Amino acid sequence: MSKQEIKIEIIPWNASYEIGHELIDSQHKIFLMLLNKLSVTIANGVTKEHLFRVLNELKKYAEFHFLSEENVMHECFYPGIDNHKRIHSEILFEFAALSERVSHGRSNSSDVVAFLKSWLFDHIKNEDSHIARYVREHSYEI
Repeated sequence: MSKQEIKIEIIPWNASYEIGHELIDSQHKIFLMLLNKLSVTIANGVTKEHLFRVLNELKKYAEFHFLSEENVMHECFYPGIDNHKRIHSEILFEFAALSERVSHGRSNSSDVVAFLKSWLFDHIKNEDSHIARYVREHSYEI
């Protein structure tokens, strides 16, 4: 794979990304670390095989994180769980579709990075923050 002319944007974890749930916040930090790893991988112009190993690592971690987050929602009887699970499924579907387009040269690998960064920060702000608020308001210790 040839080296792409992209700017490496390493995003450090920032307290403003935290939702106030220790488990979910720690998993979001790891996801951001993997996302930064993907950015560096792309910028270094590694082989297609290596790129897809990193993409697969991100996909597997997202699947784990979503299951973990859904378990938190089940444990506290979160009323929005069905919608949240649907959103998780849509994210995984779009991630798989985008990765497929990259593998066939119909999309740029940096598009995957942009999608995942957008998803991570939008999802934290617009969805996951509701879970944490619900857990705090209902005094669940999870």
